[in-house]
Amino acid sequence: MSESDQPIRIGAFPVPPYNTPGNASSSVEVEVDSHPLGGAFTLVARNDETEVYFQGLSSDASNAVLVTVLVIGGEPSDTFVSSRNHPVYLSEGRIAAPGARIDWLSLAFPDAPDRLVVNTRVFDLTFGRTVIVAPLADGTLRFLQVDTPPFTVGDDLGAFGDLLVPHLQTPAVREFLDAVVPRVAESR
Repeated sequence: MSESDQPIRIGAFPVPPYNTPGNASSSVEVEVDSHPLGGAFTLVARNDETEVYFQGLSSDASNAVLVTVLVIGGEPSDTFVSSRNHPVYLSEGRIAAPGARIDWLSLAFPDAPDRLVVNTRVFDLTFGRTVIVAPLADGTLRFLQVDTPPFTVGDDLGAFGDLLVPHLQTPAVREFLDAVVPRVAESR
């Protein structure tokens, strides 16, 4: 992600020594009932210091997805994940969508509820690590927070969409998409 694409400018600052196993992010594109959703997800690799992020995953899971942001009609974007505030992980991204620019920032805490901010809307990720954003033609946004199960992706980040889709094919997601898609902004 180039510096001009970042919602928050990255600062250089000294940090104490720490041991992080690594982190990553990737774009994701999925389709639910012929509605295209594009966005990004971030993850952290496993070690003793990140074990808190692996609750609900098998003992052989090598990474854990921290957050997923999907936008109706969104173009998948690059993201930035930082461990410089270890053990807190900060990730951010920007997603281009018809009639809207979606900026997001997430904070994963080892000892407090994780948070996601999407265009100033704050989410407590205790209630779900996946958020769907609908940019409407009138310039407003609608959101649906989805309580997806903990995910691990292994080495193939491209496989995440296939893992995610079955958990988005729920009555709540379908009702949300059916209600907002007719009001979503047209392509630019």
